[in-house]
Amino acid sequence: MSRDIARREEYSEREEPTCPHCRIRMEPAILTVHFPRDHIPGRGYRCLKCGYEALSAGEADRLSDLAKKLGLYEPAMPMVRKITRSGKRLSLYIPKDIEETLNLKKGMKVKISVQGDRIVIEP
Repeated sequence: MSRDIARREEYSEREEPTCPHCRIRMEPAILTVHFPRDHIPGRGYRCLKCGYEALSAGEADRLSDLAKKLGLYEPAMPMVRKITRSGKRLSLYIPKDIEETLNLKKGMKVKISVQGDRIVIEP
């Protein structure tokens, strides 16, 4: 996306957005949205005069959810932990700061999945 990505404008799906710089109607376009590990194409708007790009709020949410599912975000708090054994099963201890951040409690169910070569645990 353009140099103005930090000031991304959000529009509803029905609005015809105007460029905040040029004040002209922006045209629908396929934009490249970058994430830490890769990029995804998405539907947005581009000013034909200055190149300013914008996403609708719904499209931004959809792309963010898709990027999470594809593992395109870097881990927020990467930590190294040792896998242990408890009986016949492997165990992994969750650090206290992650427990508190996600408000995890004993007995809570979590979803465990594999994304590429990563193990993902979601509350």
